Amino acid sequence: MITEKTTYGEFAWHCKAIIASIGCSHTSSSTMQNAYHEYAILPIDNSFPLQIRWINNQLYVVHPLKNSDKVKAKDEILSINGIETSKIMTDIFEHIPAQANIQTYKTQHFNTYFASLIAYSLGLPKSYEITIKDKAGSVKLNKAEKMATELYDPSINSCLKDLCLEFSNEKTAIVTISSFNYYEWNNYPEFKAFIDSSMKLINAKKPEYLIIDVRYNRGGSQYPSIYLLQHLMDKPFTYYSKAEFEGKTDKIYGEELIYPFENRFKGKVYFLIDGNGNSTTGHFMSLVKANNLGTIIGEELGSNQFCTAGQTLFRLKNTKLEISAANNTHISTAIKLPDNKGILPDYYVSQNIDEYLNKVDIVKNYTLKLVSK
Repeated sequence: MITEKTTYGEFAWHCKAIIASIGCSHTSSSTMQNAYHEYAILPIDNSFPLQIRWINNQLYVVHPLKNSDKVKAKDEILSINGIETSKIMTDIFEHIPAQANIQTYKTQHFNTYFASLIAYSLGLPKSYEITIKDKAGSVKLNKAEKMATELYDPSINSCLKDLCLEFSNEKTAIVTISSFNYYEWNNYPEFKAFIDSSMKLINAKKPEYLIIDVRYNRGGSQYPSIYLLQHLMDKPFTYYSKAEFEGKTDKIYGEELIYPFENRFKGKVYFLIDGNGNSTTGHFMSLVKANNLGTIIGEELGSNQFCTAGQTLFRLKNTKLEISAANNTHISTAIKLPDNKGILPDYYVSQNIDEYLNKVDIVKNYTLKLVSK
């Protein structure tokens, strides 16, 4: 596998497979873990030159970019450079770190960083040739002029902010929480102010239903997660069953009994989840699930009640490859849930290619139909 001709990029890709086999979302190659590092060492000429999306085990073109004369949106790609799409995707998924190796997280990650992941999987080719379903022969693609990516599904982020309150009608409030990245030593007061003002308005309008959308929420601090739970729980609760890290001398916030607020929401609650949900979002949704706080709609969450967190940076002696390894353990009190899968929805709903291309938020639409019954 490793020879005198192995490039740095190829070596980093091999290491990524080893790291991914651990099944820890907080342990990864710093060189390869995100768009900035991964794209920085990959020449644009080597990147895959189409915007694509993996949906229901099929690989679709969603934008042809500089290849509009050769392919079109919704074309299904069957092979790339003579290799079946299914084999390529199996290889790529083996190189994506995910908590408990959750497949929905890997899918979401691929749908963001496809341009580089395909390049590394195929050995950094200088050109790409694809075959398309119901189309004879193969298509040689023009080279990319810029790195293709898609950070967010355009149909989902309707309010365009991490924190948002909307009313679909007088009976239904929708709260979007796209991040728990609000820390007590920084911007946590911003989150508290949003929840406080939202609950004040919700209590004034008295909707029967509350939809909490945590899709694309990749985690953050336990403080906002706990604060939100205090507005949903009907009894005292403990957030953590275990919190271990070097230098710990006392209990941290979340290990002792926490009391719900009197102005909590008392109607029916619905939660929207997806494979992006990671870290603290796993803690939050595990307690939602364990305490039956509402109905969960979407796909398997990208995390669960077990979460290693924090990171220690290591650098390999010879290649200088950077590795970020989790250095602490945080587990919610939802310990009866399985730790080998993500939090599962009560209603499994996922987008098909037509809904994606037409920017239809099928998960939210499905939920609104449930509410209206």
